[in-house]
Amino acid sequence: MKFSLLQTKNFGTLKLAMRKAICRVVILFIITLVSQHLVAQTLPGDSVIVLRNWQILGESSQHMDVSSRLVRCDSVNQLQLKVFNESNADQSITFQVTVTNSLTNENIIRNITVFVLKLQELAPACTGNNQLPELKIELPGSFNPLAISAIIIF
Repeated sequence: MKFSLLQTKNFGTLKLAMRKAICRVVILFIITLVSQHLVAQTLPGDSVIVLRNWQILGESSQHMDVSSRLVRCDSVNQLQLKVFNESNADQSITFQVTVTNSLTNENIIRNITVFVLKLQELAPACTGNNQLPELKIELPGSFNPLAISAIIIF
């Protein structure tokens, strides 16, 4: 026996089947969006776990933004920095980052000089390579990643 929408007398069953189909499509769409977001947080070839995503540390008087994120890369915790030149001119910047483990009061102080960034240029640290190593701060094993804070001085 062939099934035809025109021959169906029980429209309630058809309505329920359509709702289920629409729900499945919506759930698949949401799963796809979430998985794309998780994949987009790492670059190809990176084996990285993002422990704390990008947060702004500060903005200099020269309109240079510095952000940080905390990652675990190949079982080593790192504080990665990214610098964005939002001014209307090419410029370089020097700043100091202090990373503190609040449980032990241990500090790491790093003075960083970023090469010349062009107008509106972004310089992020990348996990899977040695590009911009000055923007990566490896944290000792004694640093608890949940108890880390960072401050910046321009």
